Amino acid sequence: MLWEHHRLDLSVEAIAILPDYAALFTGAELATAPQRLVDHRFDVASYLVRARNVLPPWESA
Repeated sequence: MLWEHHRLDLSVEAIAILPDYAALFTGAELATAPQRLVDHRFDVASYLVRARNVLPPWESA
């Protein structure tokens, strides 16, 4: 469903690869997440660059 609406940025895989959330996932999950995104033509590198400019909710207050 997210793929169909071009919103893989909202997927668990996309959240998992963000440094602020990586500690919540296992090594196997972190190894698999980027490849699953790439398999669906998601630009992981651009996503990570854009995400660097957005503070997590607990830091933006």
